[in-house]
Amino acid sequence: MLASEEFKPAPRNEFEKLLKDVQFGQNIILLSLGQEPKHYGEGYQGRSFLIMDQMIEIWNMLASDSNRLIKRVSSGPMGVGKSYLALFLAAKTYAEGWF
Repeated sequence: MLASEEFKPAPRNEFEKLLKDVQFGQNIILLSLGQEPKHYGEGYQGRSFLIMDQMIEIWNMLASDSNRLIKRVSSGPMGVGKSYLALFLAAKTYAEGWF
């Protein structure tokens, strides 16, 4: 399973270039992490990904908190953007070499 190419993400250095100086309000085409949230890329926005202020704030908070092994968990009702926030955070952790 680990040697499988089925869910291989785009190269880490491409994520790093894309997300290094990403800013609130920026619209990007997010690279593949191997799998995607349900319905991602469907609808009028396609594969474009709008960077929200909340994403940047949460990333900065997580990146500055190096003492905790378990970080914070996003929760809330359906339709508030948890999947997109999780996708952004996963892409940033991959770009930064956390995994």
